[in-house]
Amino acid sequence: MRRLLPTGGHDGSVDRPVDEELDQVYADVPPPGTAPWTAVSMVSSVDGAVSVDGTSGALGGAGDLAAFRALRAAADVVLVGIGTVRAEDYGPVRIRPALAAGRRSRGQAERPPIAVVTRSLDLGPSRRLFEGDGPPPIMVTTADAPADARTRLEDLGAEVIVAGAGSVDLRAALNALRARCGPRVLVEGGPRLNAELLGAGLVDELFLTLAPTVAGGVAGRIVAATSASGFPVALDLVAVRHHEGDLLLRYRVRGGGADSMRED
Repeated sequence: MRRLLPTGGHDGSVDRPVDEELDQVYADVPPPGTAPWTAVSMVSSVDGAVSVDGTSGALGGAGDLAAFRALRAAADVVLVGIGTVRAEDYGPVRIRPALAAGRRSRGQAERPPIAVVTRSLDLGPSRRLFEGDGPPPIMVTTADAPADARTRLEDLGAEVIVAGAGSVDLRAALNALRARCGPRVLVEGGPRLNAELLGAGLVDELFLTLAPTVAGGVAGRIVAATSASGFPVALDLVAVRHHEGDLLLRYRVRGGGADSMRED
């Protein structure tokens, strides 16, 4: 199989080919049924860096790209922090034809929307997120977010979900997104959002591509926890796959995810 290096932002928006065999990676995702499912998907270098020159696109090869596309094809909504949207120049999700049949068989929408966690709502109209014919983006924010920024984004076609005041209540946000989009939520970072979700026990699975690269420098890790609360988080290794140096690791989070979403 050939090695295909991603170019530009790590959003799968460029229609690069992937071997048919790679289209079957994570064919067992999502789990059957309609139970809530939250997964975090990340790529890092061998020494733990989540970016090179500010973006993750230079890290993973064809195996990571296939995993990235398969997980997006499984999701009802893709959740991401505003810093990652800016750094990676996010655009609407695109689904490969080979993966679209699975969505239809599960009764999912043609493509999942991007949901952005942001207190400031500071996202300009020039962002690729507002381009194309994809589903409108969803802004997940707080009750005290700037009213003018909210109006501006709604005028651009974005939907706004309010979850909490002062800071985004991620448990409420997940519940609102599931009510709006469906039970399967894929989280693509950044590290602070990952930390808040994992520390609160709201994640079911972690999908990590370990890229055959030593990045050096001071790039962050896949989790940037500002508090030790909720950590360490124990994981069970579910599966290991590899392709031309990319090591695809799938973990289940012990005691996290759907069980912790239930109200006491």
